[in-house]
Parts: sequence; structure tokens; C-alpha cells
Amino acid sequence: MLLEKAKEHGRLVLRCLLAVLLLAALPGAARAQTEISTWQQLHEMRNDLGGDYVLLNDLCPEDEGYTTYSGPGQGWLPVGVWPQFTGSFDGQGHTITGLRMARGDKAGLFGWTSGATIQNIGLVDVNVSGQIGVGPLVGDAGGGTVITKAWATGSVSGNGNVGGLVGSISGAQVTHSYSTCSVTAAGNHAGGLVGYVWTGSTISNTYATGAVSGADYVAALLGYARGSTLEESYGTGVVTGTAVNTRGLVGFALHPTSFSHGYWDKQTTGRTVSSGGGTGLDTVQMQGSAATTNMSGLGFAADWYAVEEDVAIGGVTPSADGYPILRALDVETQLLHAGQEPAVPPPGRYWGDFNEDGCVNFGDFVFLLENWGTTVLGGAPIGFGDFLALLENWGVGC
Repeated sequence: MLLEKAKEHGRLVLRCLLAVLLLAALPGAARAQTEISTWQQLHEMRNDLGGDYVLLNDLCPEDEGYTTYSGPGQGWLPVGVWPQFTGSFDGQGHTITGLRMARGDKAGLFGWTSGATIQNIGLVDVNVSGQIGVGPLVGDAGGGTVITKAWATGSVSGNGNVGGLVGSISGAQVTHSYSTCSVTAAGNHAGGLVGYVWTGSTISNTYATGAVSGADYVAALLGYARGSTLEESYGTGVVTGTAVNTRGLVGFALHPTSFSHGYWDKQTTGRTVSSGGGTGLDTVQMQGSAATTNMSGLGFAADWYAVEEDVAIGGVTPSADGYPILRALDVETQLLHAGQEPAVPPPGRYWGDFNEDGCVNFGDFVFLLENWGTTVLGGAPIGFGDFLALLENWGVGC
């Protein structure tokens, strides 16, 4: 009897082991993520270009390793030039500040990607220069690459295919992202977001506000676009070029390129025409509540916020009317990059947002009842004064 039980137990263990091995071998099976918390670990991504990486914290010039890996000389060495980066990188909403580089072709945090996923990352105060294919996040994003919830500030320059976020893309996607970088190309193809867009690419829910200059194929959002899709995006930066294809939203679009709900500011860009489609508007038509009417193609219910003076967005109050911002990215950060000093509400205890989710609603009422008479939020025990704050601010930030 004991022998039979031992055999049965052994068979069960074996079946479990085989199941684990089978799951591990299946396509799409979860892989272990490599955690990054230092400049050196960021640099070491080049040792496994197919790995999955996750950033645990912000990286700044004051942190150990910055001088070695990003500061002096040519600065940062792009991850994945040849062979390409094919893995994934999740910034988890953190930022990398002070990225510096002076390189050749395919210059960026990532040089050349293929089938990669890069998301949830902000690049602050970059100074990136190179030759062909230059962007602070990716120099050249190749087939199947997906870039989402990413943004950059600073300056970018190169000879050609220069963009405020990505230098060039081919068969790739850029979504829910923005750039405020100034972009300078000595030659052709300069865009506030992407310089050169090739067949099979998609740009959606994006915006760019930085100044853009170049020779030809220059525009506030995309310098050159061929056989691709542009959806729900806008550009506002001043555009300067020396040739005919210097335009508002897109410098030159070669059909078939599909445009759906693209906008540019005719006044700030200095351009009254664009290529391939899009709608040119005056500044006042693109800011505040007017944007919901004049830029109605943007998905304000799902993807965008209108920026109105003294109207709270998720607990943050804009100090003036502004251009629309993305729901997928931090509100306060976007307002600051637009030149506003947003008013941040006091701690939730004092305006009714007891669960501190940015919205005063029924969830706060439940919290109030469950914690009545306690000091979980500090100060005096929760009581009638908090109930009044809840009533007076019901619906704020929602």
C-alpha cells in the first residue's frame, strides 16, 4: 500500500513538472524581468538585447554612474544598433534625466529596435545629437516596435531623420506620447515627434510642442510620412525650413497615407498649410473649452483632457487655458511642460478626497463612514467637519 502511494505521488510530481516545462515552452510564456535601478544596469541592457527590463526608480545626473555612462565625451552609447533591441522596457512612470550623447547613425536611448515594446517612460532635459536617425527615445524604430506612454523634453539634432521622440519608424507604432524637444536637422526630415515615417506605421494620440527646423520635409509633428496612419494628434511648435515641404502638421505625405483628426496651430507654427490632411486652427481655437468643439476628432471621453483655467483635472487645477493633454500620462507633468504652474490641492483630508484618488465621490463617502472617529488621516478624529468638506467638494476632480 505504501509503495503504491509513493508511486502515485511520484507520478503526480512528474505530471506537474511536465506541465511547468510545457507552459514555459509555449509562445508568449512569461519571462523573468530584469530590474534596473542604476545607470550601470541601464547600460548593461546591451548585454541581452532580447531581455525584458523594468525601471524601479528615476535616474538623474547626481546618481552614481552618470558620468561614466552618459556624461563626458560622446556620452550615452545607444542600446541596440546592430543587432537591434528586440526586448521590452517598462519605465513604470519613472524618468531618466540628463541623457547626453553625440553619436553617429541611430542615436537615442535605444539605437535601433525591432519588435520591441517601450512604455511608461519620461526623458527629461535630453541633449542628443547624431547623424541619420536621431531621437531621444529611439533613433530608428523598426518592424513591430510599439512605443506607448512616453515623453521627452530637451533638444535633439542631427543631419536627417530627426524627431523629438523618435528619429524614424518603419512598420512601428507610437501612441499616447508627446515631446516638447526642440528639433534641428542640418538636412531633411525633421518632425516635432518623428522625423521620418515609413510604410505600415501608426501614430495615434500624440502631440509635439517644440520648435522644429531643417532643410526640407519639416513640420511640427512628422517631417515625412509614407503609407502610414496618423490619428488624433496635433503639433504647435514653430516650423522653419528652407524648401517647399516645410509645413504645419506634416512636411510631406506620400499616399497612401491615412489622416484622421490631425490638427496644427497655424499661428505658433507659422504655417497655414500641411500635407496629406489635417486641420489648421488658430491658438484660441485649440485651447480651453474651445478645443472640444474645434478638435472634436480627439477622443476627449477616453484619451484626452481639455485644459481650462480653474477647472480641476484629476485634482490638479490649470492656471490658464491650454492645449489638450493626454489622459494616459501625468496631468501635472504635462501642464508644467506647457509652461503652467498648476495648483495642486491640499491633502485629501481638507477637500473631501479621503481615499486620495483625485476624485471626490462615493468612494470617499464609504471611507468616511468606515473611519469615523479615527485619526487615520492625521490631526483630529474624522468627524462632521470632514463630512461638510465632502459635501462641498462632491464631484471635484472626477
